[in-house]
Amino acid sequence: MTGADLKIGPPLQGLIGRPAGSVTGYPYSPASRASSFIWTEAKLDAFLASPQSVIPGNRMIAPRITNPEQRADLVFFLSKVTRPPLLEGLSSASE
Repeated sequence: MTGADLKIGPPLQGLIGRPAGSVTGYPYSPASRASSFIWTEAKLDAFLASPQSVIPGNRMIAPRITNPEQRADLVFFLSKVTRPPLLEGLSSASE
């Protein structure tokens, strides 16, 4: 992907399990690039509730999602549809 492909935000594919601020070519804020955590479902939930609390100084332009049920639905959806294909295949084989 090029910078032109990343106008809205970094790709979400493989979000859960990926280090924050790590997609090559995306112009993260210095705060996001300096983040030292791996995205988990819990971390994503906290970020959606209050982006500035999780990564102070980030440039997230979407409003906070204050409704816990809406966040849970979004986190569940993203955790399922953005899994890398390899992990998806392993998960299906063990179910």
